[in-house]
This record gives sequence, structure tokens and C-alpha cells, in this order.
Amino acid sequence: MRAGFLLATLLSASLFPHAATACEGPCITGITAAFVGNYSEPVQKVYADIALSITRALLPPTPSAIGLAGRMIEPFLEAYERDAYSRAEQAIFPGFFHGKCQRDGVDPPGCPIPDCAVICGTPGSLVHFYSTLTWIAFNTTADGITDTFRPAHSKPRAQLLQAVLSARRTHARDYHGAFMSDKHVEGVLDDILKKDVGRDGLAKECQKGGDALGACSWKGPMVEFISTFP
Repeated sequence: MRAGFLLATLLSASLFPHAATACEGPCITGITAAFVGNYSEPVQKVYADIALSITRALLPPTPSAIGLAGRMIEPFLEAYERDAYSRAEQAIFPGFFHGKCQRDGVDPPGCPIPDCAVICGTPGSLVHFYSTLTWIAFNTTADGITDTFRPAHSKPRAQLLQAVLSARRTHARDYHGAFMSDKHVEGVLDDILKKDVGRDGLAKECQKGGDALGACSWKGPMVEFISTFP
């Protein structure tokens, strides 16, 4: 997580008093925005890797090829970014964390803060089930990436294929005899943008920290941030 982003978000949260005993308003928007912000760099790397795969498999071996593939992929990254916040908010609140923690009108120990062992819509519940929260954020982000390339015969995918074919025709002499039919090119592109392209690519980035979501946990700063909400 970028330190500047976390600091700015923490300061923003401290400016507004919270009387609610559930994650509402600034709590929902702040936590959702924090996860979306945390994932911005890994997501950009996933799209960059997809562009690199297209370059290596289908574009001419020229210095401009990587930049060309990057421009081809840009609309898909922009589509992801347009939906990232709303998708994440819906998955976290109310997708999993919602409602009051009370049982028979009484708050269980640690509820609503600081560590609530009941699944409900409070900061303490998010802290207690933080591992689940990180997987919700990961799955939502991975699915968001994959969905930008779906369906396979969508207009953006067709435009991407045509851009690749056009580049191959323009630079035909640079392939040194590596001919592919248009149908073959389409098949290779489909393989690159396979069913789980988002999940596979994001898992590769997140596993750099060692365990399953080592580099995409941000547990220390995120638990500290979540705990600023009452």
C-alpha cells in the first residue's frame, strides 16, 4: 500500500466524527477506496503482463511492439478502473459484512469494536474476519480484470484482434517468415485471454509475498485504518 494514500485516507477519516456503531458512510467509502487503491499497482502489472504476452506471441520483434500492445490493452484497464469501486463496495458491503452484531439486543464481546467474532457490518467484524476480507477483495479484483475481456466476441475484444492483425500486416517483413493465419492469431489471443486471466495474473503478483496473498494483505496498515472507525 502506498504510504501517501494511507496517510491521506487516515487524515480524512480523523476529520469526521463517527457516532454510528456500524460501518456506514465514510467507513464504507474509506475502506472500499483503500482496497481499490492498494490493488491499483498489482492490477496495472497484470495488464502490463498481458500486453507483454501479446507482444511476445503475436507482434513483430521491434522496439515499438511493447508500447503498441500497451496501447491496445489500455481500454481494458480503463474499463476495469471505471467499475472497480462499485464492484468492491458491493462485494464487501453488503455482500458479506452487513447488519448489526447484537444477539437478543446485546452486543457480544468485542462488538462493534475492536475485535468482533460475529459476521456483521461493524469495523470490529472486519478486523476479526480480516483474512476473509482480503479474499473478498482479491476475488472481486481478479473477477473484475477477467470480466473486462468478456465475452470473447465483444466489441472491445474484436477491436483488440483487429489491432493485432493490422500490426502484423503493417510489419509483415519483420516476422522473418513466422506466418500465422488470421484464425491462428485469434486462437493464440484467446489462449492469452483465457478464462481465468485475471485470477492467474493477480495471484502471480500477490504471491510474491510468500503465502497465498502475502503481497496483497496489507494487514497491519489496514487493520489500523479500519480500527479508526467506531
